[in-house]
Amino acid sequence: GGWSRGREGAMKGRTGLALSLQLIALIALSSLRRSSAFLPTKTLSQLRGAWLRGQGCPGVGLSGRGWQTAETRREPFTSTLRLSRDGDQKPGRRELIASVLSPVAAVSTAYLLVPAVLSRSTRSSGWYKKMFAQNMESMDDYEEGVSGMKRTLFGLIQDNQEVLEIGAGLGPNLPYFPSSVRYTAVEPNEFMHDKLRRNSERFLKNSMNLVDDIRMVPSASVDVVVSTLVLCSVQDQGEMLDEILRVLRPGGIFLFLEHVIERSQGYPTPYNQKSFNWSRAWYRWFQRAITPLQVALADGCHADRDTLAAMQTKFSDVYCKHFYIPELWGGSDWWSFFPIGPQIAGVAIKRPLKDSGILAKIQFQFCAAQDESTSDDAVSRKVRCD
Repeated sequence: GGWSRGREGAMKGRTGLALSLQLIALIALSSLRRSSAFLPTKTLSQLRGAWLRGQGCPGVGLSGRGWQTAETRREPFTSTLRLSRDGDQKPGRRELIASVLSPVAAVSTAYLLVPAVLSRSTRSSGWYKKMFAQNMESMDDYEEGVSGMKRTLFGLIQDNQEVLEIGAGLGPNLPYFPSSVRYTAVEPNEFMHDKLRRNSERFLKNSMNLVDDIRMVPSASVDVVVSTLVLCSVQDQGEMLDEILRVLRPGGIFLFLEHVIERSQGYPTPYNQKSFNWSRAWYRWFQRAITPLQVALADGCHADRDTLAAMQTKFSDVYCKHFYIPELWGGSDWWSFFPIGPQIAGVAIKRPLKDSGILAKIQFQFCAAQDESTSDDAVSRKVRCD
């Protein structure tokens, strides 16, 4: 519905921008191969006079008679392509401009071709799914960095509860669950199933129930739904959140850890020039710009989604922390995790809540004042309650 139309409109706008950049760059590069050296080196009168003299016409070339040669002279016409009338006196100018415009042309071409080649139908093919599953093995640095946050978040899961995880992947969250939970995993990528089964057997006492689609899960059948780095990739966030509400029992909780678009600061004005953070503004802009490539290369992952706003339209109670990676664990190589640096972790509750104790625990962990006495120092120093 609205989410889909909005994404299509944004995609068309970004595609138009890329096409414009590509055409500008290619035209500019072509113009470097043409210059005023292609203009006639003689005036029209000179050319006519030369032709008539060749035909033996009398009077041509006499002073004051016929088509007289103009005083203006230009450099000789040659077949060599030159940038200006200066000829090759400044040969570095053309190379400098070309070195600037060539990457623009290359990037804009990739911006158009990669999403076209790796379309939704291509991403559903077996070779792409297998490649993506293999790439998920390289998430160890991230998993180690967010381990403290996950311990805090999944500490809300109680023994013997019914837990549903959407986009379970290879099972990186299983070590944080109580071993007695009854676990259902939604994972459509068949190339992840083997390792997911092995991890469930390793960390859980009960057998795992594995399904391909959340619509296969009965309504009001689970106590907890878990999602980590998944809502960025679903085709329709609103529909997925409706499904999460459907499968949750009254009083059930939705635990999420997702990357989101950098929070908006509006536009710089004389009134906010001191507080306006240009680095955050540029990061947000680049997240929007890189999204078409991110979608193509990361199995539908959108870097520009405001997932928190989407959840707040479906759940009346949402508690979360906003943090940045790799700042969460004291890292400084932010470019390694671009464009998924801004992230949120928290809890959404399906009313009515039957257990007031769990609400108190949620409020304490996600909305209590953060200080150095908190058990997880890494988390307490790097996150804040929204």
